[in-house]
Amino acid sequence: MEILAVLLVGLLIVFFGGSLLGIAAFFRLTDLKSKVEALERRFEKLKPVLGEPVEPAAPASSLKAEPAGISEEMVPVAEDPERENRVAKLVSAGDSGCGDVSTALPVQSEITDKEQKRRSLLENGFAWIQKNWMVWLGGVCVGLAGIFLVRYSIEAGLLGPAQRTTAAVASGIGLHILAEWLNRRASRPHPSIAALAGGASITLYAAMLAALHLYHLLNPGIVFAALSLISVGTMLLALRYGPILATLGILGAYVVPILVSTASDDILGALVYSFIITTAALALMRYVYRPWLWYGTLTGSLGWWLVSLGTDNADGIRGIYLAAVAYAMLVLPQFDWLLQKEEQGTPAVRDKSATFGWRFQPLQIGLTAIVVAYTVSIAVESFSTMALVNWAPLAVILTIAAARRPSISYLPWFSLVLQWGAWFYCGLDLDIVPVQYRGIGVDVQRNFLFFASGMTATYAVLAWLVNRNKGFTHLVSSMVFTAPVLWLALAYLLVTDLSVSWEWAAGSLVVAMSYITVSNVRLLKNPVDRDSLWLVLAGHFAFSLAGAMLFRQASLTLVLATQIVSIVMMSNRYQLVGLRWLLKVVIGLVVVRLSCNPWLLTYPPDIHWSLWSYGGSVFCCAVACWICDPESDVRKWLEGAALHLFVLFVAAETRYWLYGGDIFIAEYGLPEAAFNTIFWSAVGLVYYYRSRTAKLLASYYYILSRILLLMAVVNYGVVLTVLNPLWGDTIVGAKPLWNILIPAYGLPVLIAAFCLRYDDRRFRRFAAMICGFGLFVFITMEIRHLWQGTVSLWELTGDGELYTYSIVWLVLAVITILVAARVGLPLLYKAGMGLLLLVIAKIFLIDMSDLEGLLRVASFMGLGLSLLGLGYLYQKIMQTTAGESIADDDGSG
Repeated sequence: MEILAVLLVGLLIVFFGGSLLGIAAFFRLTDLKSKVEALERRFEKLKPVLGEPVEPAAPASSLKAEPAGISEEMVPVAEDPERENRVAKLVSAGDSGCGDVSTALPVQSEITDKEQKRRSLLENGFAWIQKNWMVWLGGVCVGLAGIFLVRYSIEAGLLGPAQRTTAAVASGIGLHILAEWLNRRASRPHPSIAALAGGASITLYAAMLAALHLYHLLNPGIVFAALSLISVGTMLLALRYGPILATLGILGAYVVPILVSTASDDILGALVYSFIITTAALALMRYVYRPWLWYGTLTGSLGWWLVSLGTDNADGIRGIYLAAVAYAMLVLPQFDWLLQKEEQGTPAVRDKSATFGWRFQPLQIGLTAIVVAYTVSIAVESFSTMALVNWAPLAVILTIAAARRPSISYLPWFSLVLQWGAWFYCGLDLDIVPVQYRGIGVDVQRNFLFFASGMTATYAVLAWLVNRNKGFTHLVSSMVFTAPVLWLALAYLLVTDLSVSWEWAAGSLVVAMSYITVSNVRLLKNPVDRDSLWLVLAGHFAFSLAGAMLFRQASLTLVLATQIVSIVMMSNRYQLVGLRWLLKVVIGLVVVRLSCNPWLLTYPPDIHWSLWSYGGSVFCCAVACWICDPESDVRKWLEGAALHLFVLFVAAETRYWLYGGDIFIAEYGLPEAAFNTIFWSAVGLVYYYRSRTAKLLASYYYILSRILLLMAVVNYGVVLTVLNPLWGDTIVGAKPLWNILIPAYGLPVLIAAFCLRYDDRRFRRFAAMICGFGLFVFITMEIRHLWQGTVSLWELTGDGELYTYSIVWLVLAVITILVAARVGLPLLYKAGMGLLLLVIAKIFLIDMSDLEGLLRVASFMGLGLSLLGLGYLYQKIMQTTAGESIADDDGSG
C-alpha cells in the first residue's frame, strides 16, 4: 500500500510538472503568434490608404537602365499630402495603443443582407471553435482530473476520507494559484488561463460534495456555505479571466453531483445546490454576459428540475424552486431586489427570418420555459395540502415583474391559463377508456377550495394593484375580472360530480350580476371607461357559467343565445370596441354547439327540444340583428349567423317530424341522405355568403363553403346511385307529388338553381349541369310514381306511362331549346337538342312500334307538326334576338 501511495505521489508530481512546462511553452508560442497576427492586421488596415501594392521590383539591370520610370511612379504618392496625413494618423494610433485604427479608415458600407450576416456569423463561430477547442478541452480535462482523482482515491482506498478531501481542496487551490501566477506573467489575457482556473473551481466543487455526501465530514450548512463562497469566488475570478471561466467553472458545476454520485436520492440537496450555481451564474452575467452563458444556465437549472420529476421526494418543493430561479433571473442581472426598475430591453418583435417568425429576448424565453415547467410540475404532483405555498410564489413574482416589464406582460395570463389546464388534467381518469372526468379526491376537496380562493386573490388582487398604480392595460384589467370566474369554474369542475347544482349556479349568477351592475355604474360616469369592457365580458362569462351549472344540453344553448341580444344592446349603448369580439365568440359557441349536436349530446325523443334550442337561437340572432346598428359591420356577421342557424333549425325540425322525434337516429337511408344533401348544400351557400361579408375570416368561410358543397354533391351522387329506389325496396310514399322524392331529388334541383344564381361564377356551369340533369331525373321518377304508386324498375311499364314520358320530355326539350335560343347559351341548346333526339328515338323505337293504321298516321303527323312548330319558333326567336343586338349596336354607335 505504501508503494502505491509513493507511485501515486510521483505520478501527481510528473503530471503537474509536465502540465506546468507544457502550459508555459504553449503561452510563449501563442504570445508570439498573437504578435504576428497583430502585425498582419495592422498591415491589412493600412492597405486601403497606401493603395495597391507596387509590383515586384525589377532586376537591378532594368532599374539602372530606367531611373526616370521609378521617379514617375513615386511622384504621385509623395505629392499627396492627404494620404500622408492619414498614414501618419494610422501609425501614431497604432503605436500609442489607445487609438482605434478603424476610425481613421474610410467608413465601409454596411451589409444589409441577412443571409450574408448569417453566413459570416457561422464562419466566425467555426473559426472560433477551431481556434479555441484545445483550450476548452484542456480546461475540461483538468477539471475531470481533479474529479477522477477523488474517485480513484475512493476506489483504491489509498487515503482516508479526510486526507482525500484535503488533497482535493489543495489541488483546487493550487490550480487557482498556478492560474493566477501564469496570468500575471502573461503579456495579455489568454483563454488557457481561464480554462485552468475553471478546472480548479470544478475540483473544489467535487471536494465539497464528496465531504458532504460520501464521508459526512462536514455539516450540510457548512458545505453549502463553502459552495456559495466557491461560486462567489469563481464569479469574481471570471471578471478577471472572462467568459471561459464562467463556462467551465459555473456551468460545469451543474454536472458535479452526477460525477460524484452517492445514490442517496437526495433531490432536495441537489435542487438547492443547483439554485446556488444558478444564482452565481446570473450574478456573473451582470458583468460578463454571453447569450450561450444565459441559455446554459437555463438548461442547467431546468435540467435538475427535470431530474426531480423522477422521484416523489421533490413533491412540494418544485414550485418553490422554479419560483426562486425565476426571481433570480429577474433580479440578479440588475440587482433589482424589489422588482421596481423599469424595463430597458425590448419586447418580442416580428421577424420573418427568426424562428417561428418572432425574435424573443433571452429573459422571455427563460421565464416562458419556467412557466411550462411549472405547469408540468402541477400535472405530475396533483393536489396537496401545501399547494398554495408551492404554487403561489411564481404567480406573485410574475405579476409584480410584469408591471414594469412590458416584454413579459403576457406571462401572468400565460401562467394562469396553463395552470388552469394542468389542474383540469388532474381531474381526468386516464386509466379508463374512453377517458372520463372524475375530479379530485373527496378528502382534499375542501382544501382545494381554500387553494382556489388563495390563487384568485393572488392573481386578481395583485393585478388590481398594478392596474391602479400603473394605469389601464387590457392584460391587467382582464386578469382582475376574469381570474375569479376562471377559478370558480375550475373549482366547480374538480370538487363536484358535475350534476345540476343550484348553489354553484347561484354563486356564479351573483358574480355576473355584480359585474354587470358595476359596469353600468362606471359607464354612466364615463361612457368610454375601459375597465368596464372587461367587467361586461367577465359578467357574460359568469352568466354562461351559471347556465352551464344549472341547465343541461338544449337549455344551455338557449341561455348562451340570449347573451347575443344582451351584448348587442350594450354595444349600442356604450362605445366599447371589444364587445364585438365577445359577440363573435358567443355566436361561434352557439353555432358550433348546434352544428355538432349529433356528435356531442343526446336528447330524449319525447321532448321537442329542437323547437326552443334551434328555434330560440334563431330568434335571438334575428332580434339582435334587428336592433343592431344598420351601419355596423357586425350586422352582416349577425345576418350570416342567423341564416346558418335558420338552416340548422329547418333541418332539425324536418328530421324531428320525419323520425318521430328521434332527430339523430343512427341509420343512413334515403331520407337521411336526402336531408344531408339539402343541409350541407344550404350551409355551404350560407358560408359563401359569409365569405363575402366577413373581413378577417373570408378565406376560411370560403374554404368551408367549398368543402360543404363538395360533400353535398358526393352525397347527391349516393342518392342517385346506391340509395336510388329505382332498384331498391325503399318506400317512397303513397301520395303523389308529396313524398320522399321531393327532398331527395326535387330540392337538390332548387339548391343547384340557387348555386347557379348566387354561387361563385367559376362553378356555375357545373351547377347548371346538376340542375338540368336533376330536374330530368326528378320529373321522370315522379311520373313513374304517379302511374305505379312506386318507382321500382321491377314493375311493368304501361303504354300510358310511356306516352307520358314522351310528352313531358318533349315539352322539356322544347322549352330548353327556346330558352337557350333566347339567352344565347350554346351548352343549354346542346342539352335541349340531346333530349329532343332522345325523345324522337324513344317515339320511333318504343312508342310507335305497336301502332297501326290511323293511330300511326296521327302519331307521325303530331310529331312532324311539333318539330315544324319548334323550328319556326326557334327561327323566330333567333331573328328577334339578332334584331335586338343590331339595334343595341346602332344605339351604342
